[in-house]
Amino acid sequence: MSDSATSYSCATFSTIAFDAAGNATVNCSGYVTGGVPIPSTTPPTTPPTTPPTTPPTTPPTTPGAANDPGYGTGLWLPAGTTNLFVVDQMNTGGVGNVDYIPGCVNSVTAEISSSSCALQWSQTSGNSTITMAQGNVLSIRFPSRDTLSTYGSRFNLKARDGLNTPHVFSMWLTTDPTASYEGTPDLCKNVMFGRKTTSVSSGSQGCPVTPGTLYYLNIRIDDACSGAGCTFALQEDATYFKY
Repeated sequence: MSDSATSYSCATFSTIAFDAAGNATVNCSGYVTGGVPIPSTTPPTTPPTTPPTTPPTTPPTTPGAANDPGYGTGLWLPAGTTNLFVVDQMNTGGVGNVDYIPGCVNSVTAEISSSSCALQWSQTSGNSTITMAQGNVLSIRFPSRDTLSTYGSRFNLKARDGLNTPHVFSMWLTTDPTASYEGTPDLCKNVMFGRKTTSVSSGSQGCPVTPGTLYYLNIRIDDACSGAGCTFALQEDATYFKY
């Protein structure tokens, strides 16, 4: 639209008016050439903002005792203890379901019972030396299976050569590695008769086991033990626990 002196340009408009001096007032969405620009009275549309979503935190499948960094983390020394070593199993590619302790814990593999780690009476982890000396407690993490069979099973501790251990020992299964042998229910611990090899049973006739739970098998040598005489073969409960 124009007069003899001024032209006006607008993308869209609804009204245009001239005053006595020839100035124009244009209602439009855009700008006016040669006249007075009137911005649109319609506020711009702001797209809604969606707050960022935080991915859910997936809890570990087998949470352990308080402050335990968890299965697969290797050596843990619980605060306030001086002779308790919490460790992981031997590598699952080892010899059947037998752990050679203490040399083959924390995922070290023993290909045969006479391999290097099976012969070791100690293992170094960081600044700590893991041994089975008298009074020390080796606590091995064992996650229970998500589905349990109806058959019972057991943990057996023997000398490294598979014969009866020559030592007196205490062995107990618990969900807290700091729990004492004396305070553990009878069904969840061994009872020694002299130095005859005994075991801890689980299942219907033994220690009750909850699926998907991290357990600790605590082993304490109760008499004098040192060097190569302090290496053992632990036959594991592969029915109720993951190996």
